Amino acid sequence: MNDDTYYHIIMRQLKPFILFIFLISATSCFLFSPKGVEKFTLPEDPSGNNRKPISPVLYGQNKWSSVPEETWEIVGKSGVKIIRIGGIEYNNNFMSHDLLMLYANIFAKIGAETLIQVSYKCTAQEAAEVVKFFNIDSGRKIRIWSIGNEPDLNNQFNSEQVAEYVLRISSAMKSVDPNILIFIPDNSRFYGNSIIKDLMGGAYDVTGRMPFGPYYIDGLSWHTYPMGRGPWTRERMLTMAPDFRANVEEAVILMAVADKKNGRTGNDRLKWAIGEFNVTWANPYRNDVDGFGCSSFAGGQMWADFYAVGMEMGAIYMTPWSIHESSGTGGSGDLGYLGRSVYNPVPRPTYYHLQLLSRYFNGFFIPSQSNIPHVRTIASTDNATISVMILNEDESAAYEYTLRFDMTGINGESPLKINLDAGINREYKGMIPYQTTLVLQFNGDGELLSKTVYSIQEARKNEPPKAMNEQGTP
Repeated sequence: MNDDTYYHIIMRQLKPFILFIFLISATSCFLFSPKGVEKFTLPEDPSGNNRKPISPVLYGQNKWSSVPEETWEIVGKSGVKIIRIGGIEYNNNFMSHDLLMLYANIFAKIGAETLIQVSYKCTAQEAAEVVKFFNIDSGRKIRIWSIGNEPDLNNQFNSEQVAEYVLRISSAMKSVDPNILIFIPDNSRFYGNSIIKDLMGGAYDVTGRMPFGPYYIDGLSWHTYPMGRGPWTRERMLTMAPDFRANVEEAVILMAVADKKNGRTGNDRLKWAIGEFNVTWANPYRNDVDGFGCSSFAGGQMWADFYAVGMEMGAIYMTPWSIHESSGTGGSGDLGYLGRSVYNPVPRPTYYHLQLLSRYFNGFFIPSQSNIPHVRTIASTDNATISVMILNEDESAAYEYTLRFDMTGINGESPLKINLDAGINREYKGMIPYQTTLVLQFNGDGELLSKTVYSIQEARKNEPPKAMNEQGTP
């Protein structure tokens, strides 16, 4: 598609909206109101080491089925920082303002921001009104929004159709509050058709600047359920994080090209996020702690692996699917991180892995490496403490390990050797059992402050992670 055609797409969207803007501005004067949200920015590393910041809303969830008030308290204890109101149902039947506000207030009470998915069906006026309702008229401001849900699924929309509704809706939303972040298109997967490539600087580019100032959209989002319908093996589980990383690397390249094309620099550079993810969208027949479905311990470690990619590659948010569904029975459609009854739920391994990440891994990402492929590591610092997560994803092997706080070689007989790029000339030694997640927290000099263990053994007994001493006892 040539630039002339793209220009006419934009103008078709803007003709009715220009009149709408004029009427709104003349009657209520809220266009570009200074009352909107503050522009979203990530912190800079004050240490001077230029480490990558971890987004303050990285750890998220998806609101789906209804849960009682006491269960929302359990959700809050998992450490979620943002909850998305999205999915197919809300895309087809957009919530009322009052209901959205009800949930936004619930989320705020448990310490989470709200991410609202605006339906592709919304008119320009409806899209503007929902932003005005929250960011101008109320005290419950929403910083992060998305438009549409899985337009690629079953080829519901082509790239031109997605570009048209994105332009229509984002123009309206940004006219009310130009500082909000808008993510699109929330494809069902990164690959599958050309929508993402076309919208990110391609034939139906929507990453340019609006005629009256801000950019139409701020970031790319998609969904990933990499296991699909199998094969249900540990080997497949171990390939999912590298595959996800490859998709993110491709996304970063696409965004860089779009940034260059449209002169996006600094904080205006395109960002990325994951609107939904989990092991699969349809569990295997065996979906328990020892299996490979969404209720499994391996699934919890997979969540941590994916969040590690998000930290390293700069994700703004990653909202897994979901809190609780399908009565928590563990069936094919039960993707919740809470199981059993919604009135007395049992946290699953995905819940506890998210809780550990949110509790200990904030601030700035520290690169790390392991010499054994099925032992993954994550590290971060808040410039006062250093946190390290070691994920032994081996089915049966335990390892003695040496953890070194810089990237120089590690001597000695420990089979597992882990390096952190923390710039400290110090080592720490220990042992990690099979199918175990270990979280170590150190002070700035590399001295151990705390040790937390969560293994397949705790998961089988529905027990939470345990704080341990140096002798390996609670």
